[in-house]
Amino acid sequence: MQEQWIYLSDGCKLFVKLHGGSPEAPLIIAQHGAPGASDHTESETSYAFLQDRFRVLVFDARGSGKSDVAGPFTRQRWVADIEELRQWVGAETFILGGGSHGGIVALEYALAHGNRLQGLIVRGSFANGPLMLKNVLDMALSSGKVDAERQRRLWTGKTLDNADYGHALSEVGFLFSADPNSEFKVAGPSSEEAPQLHHETFNEAFGKDLPAFDVTKRLHDINVSTLVAVGALDRVCPLEASQVISKSIANASLVSFGKSGHSPPEDQPDEWKACLSDFVDSLVQ
Repeated sequence: MQEQWIYLSDGCKLFVKLHGGSPEAPLIIAQHGAPGASDHTESETSYAFLQDRFRVLVFDARGSGKSDVAGPFTRQRWVADIEELRQWVGAETFILGGGSHGGIVALEYALAHGNRLQGLIVRGSFANGPLMLKNVLDMALSSGKVDAERQRRLWTGKTLDNADYGHALSEVGFLFSADPNSEFKVAGPSSEEAPQLHHETFNEAFGKDLPAFDVTKRLHDINVSTLVAVGALDRVCPLEASQVISKSIANASLVSFGKSGHSPPEDQPDEWKACLSDFVDSLVQ
């Protein structure tokens, strides 16, 4: 496993891990979700097991984890970052995976650079930002378990600071889990490190950028083989949202994990690994 810092063309420094040894092995790049809260370890949980036959690149996206908190925190900039990472590795084509907000970025990359993709994996995501924001805020407010004003700040990109951001995320843990009584794990670092929160990243991404996202009518332009995966118990990005994506992409297959919430790789790891292995192996045979 290769671990290092990569400097992008605009000077932003990203923390990157490249799993797998052979430079001839096919490449997978994974974009994590929850900008400003999650990090590369989310992607490691989902994809690193494939390193025996793939190169797997995971990273802290700009504004998340250890990477520089250097904007803009927009879909277009995160797409450009993935393209620069592809060029850094030296792969002509690769497989791209993304979950939740990472799935949104993955869809945008597929529309902008589809000729670079061998395959696409979209887990628990939406093709329409306003619908996603409305759904999660409605779910939070209707639960009666949250501070309404804090949740409105969260989902409109107006959190006050990292403490406010972390508190707001923790309140809605039940939405992310298959178990409605569980607590939300804010980020992915190991237990030896405190989660790194960057509220300014989330504020811009969810308050300014996501409300302008809607690729529903453009999904038919994605021609690459696509796996659309979703937890049947996901309340943040429900099955219906994944059905819209899968039905609109000609070469897409939909897999629903019956005992999973927002994260099938954590809720049903064996089933996730089997499903993902079958899909990516089919792309390189």
